Amino acid sequence: MATKKISELTAQTTAAQSSANDVLVVVDGSENVTKKVTIDTLTSALGAITTNGVLTLQNDLRKTKFDLGAQVSLDPQSDGSIFSGATGEINQWGFRCGNTLAVHAIGTQTLLAPALAATGLNVAGDQTNNDGWAMRGRSVAALGKLNKDYFTVGTSPAFYVRCKFSIADVSGFNDIRIGFAKVEAHNADPDALDELAAMAVISGDIKTTTIINNASTVTTDLTAPSSGDWADAAVHTLEVRVSAAGVVTYLLDDTAPTGAVAYTFDDAEVVTPYWFHRHDSDVGGNLIWQEFEYGLQ
Repeated sequence: MATKKISELTAQTTAAQSSANDVLVVVDGSENVTKKVTIDTLTSALGAITTNGVLTLQNDLRKTKFDLGAQVSLDPQSDGSIFSGATGEINQWGFRCGNTLAVHAIGTQTLLAPALAATGLNVAGDQTNNDGWAMRGRSVAALGKLNKDYFTVGTSPAFYVRCKFSIADVSGFNDIRIGFAKVEAHNADPDALDELAAMAVISGDIKTTTIINNASTVTTDLTAPSSGDWADAAVHTLEVRVSAAGVVTYLLDDTAPTGAVAYTFDDAEVVTPYWFHRHDSDVGGNLIWQEFEYGLQ
């Protein structure tokens, strides 16, 4: 076969395209070797969609990184009524970057928005025993956007949620969680959810908490790094990752922690990023998000 430049090859037509079988030329930078890649493999890595031979890049969906440098807007409730701090109401915080979170008051909140802080946004809310906030990328009342506000196990590429935050007084929060929960009705008790995989800070002890099919919560103590403990005023980063097959892994300060147990979401489960915190009787003071993001890995 005569040598040809790529530009001299016969053009592929849309009608004849097979995204599962047709290949493109790529250079593997780690090995400096020319290789082939299928269109399906490439689009999955890019968080893109191939429909009837048409490639749609969705870089805007790959990562939802929140702007924590300005105050949020208090958007209406899901039924169109004004924002409310009453327990269980589905409200929405709107961020300057255009991202939103569905927020649910735990207890009764009189501080309806986070407070501005030099390092981010203080989401602690009322300094009252058993008060707090639960937040989701998508509430059960909203349609949402796949691979942005929610993810489908077995269909979505691998995804993650990550938050860097500080806690003024760790004994003042009896429960802080970040991870993924099934898209379901709000519940003020995170242990009553149907499915959940989260990292937790419980009175200063860093743990994982998992629920599968409404079974009892499995709480596992993490022993490293940072000895699995959170000191007053300390800053740490918690990250929960989910593979395309639903396998959950965790990162504490960008390191895989010691002690986490295996967990896999059910296939086809629809899950959304989830945050929960609740004050204890001595209340926790400032709870400042310095970074908050989620999306496709």
